[in-house]
Amino acid sequence: MWDTHTIRTALNNAATGNADIYDARAHASQFAVIAAAYCATAAGSLSIHRGQPTERMVREAAFSMVCTTTPEIKSRILTARTP
Repeated sequence: MWDTHTIRTALNNAATGNADIYDARAHASQFAVIAAAYCATAAGSLSIHRGQPTERMVREAAFSMVCTTTPEIKSRILTARTP
């Protein structure tokens, strides 16, 4: 799993213009989905029932990856290698 410090540094560098914002946001989106999946796995099967905090976290991470990203970020997500 990616180091959160590495992702935060990449996002900060991209915000200041010193790095590629599309790559940084693609990595952050992937990290959110992977972290939510690990959390759901650790919490067990009851955690994914409707109304549970873990279910909402997984749903929101997947929604943000699919629906709220630009085409540039989506293409980087699709071509990214696994961590």
